[in-house]
Amino acid sequence: MKTKENREILERMAQKFAKKMNELMDEIQEEAEEEESESKCITIPDNIRIIKDPSNTFSLEDGDSLYLISPNNKCIMSAIIENGGIPWVGCYNGVPNNQIFFLKPCNRKDLKCGDIAFRVDKPNRTEEQCLYCVILNDHECAYWRNEGDMDMMIDDEEWPLWYKVVER
Repeated sequence: MKTKENREILERMAQKFAKKMNELMDEIQEEAEEEESESKCITIPDNIRIIKDPSNTFSLEDGDSLYLISPNNKCIMSAIIENGGIPWVGCYNGVPNNQIFFLKPCNRKDLKCGDIAFRVDKPNRTEEQCLYCVILNDHECAYWRNEGDMDMMIDDEEWPLWYKVVER
């Protein structure tokens, strides 16, 4: 009788141990995938200005509260989600914070309204302001046309490479 009870106790302990080992292996796998993904991130150059507004001062529900600053530092851009993804531009007289943002490779379909993204044919063009955009919907994005320019443009072209602007 005692042997049967001991065997059952050992079996339960072995099952708990196996379950815990599987959980640990899953965590290790997730961390490895995250590190691999982060290693593919590209640092955004200093001439591209992005701010984070954690208090959502500008009253937009864009999820990550990131805004693309115009080339002349006088306007910010995001998207108004509840209206089906229309561009929103506001006045800005602040100084971009020293937060560092990165470009994380992604697919266009993974970007949602309000995300700040970088679209390009060759990844070595990260200093070109006009390639950074605010996602409006599944097909369109808004961007500042040229350096020193205040013109906001809408683009619905397909680009081969997409990156999402993320914080680290």
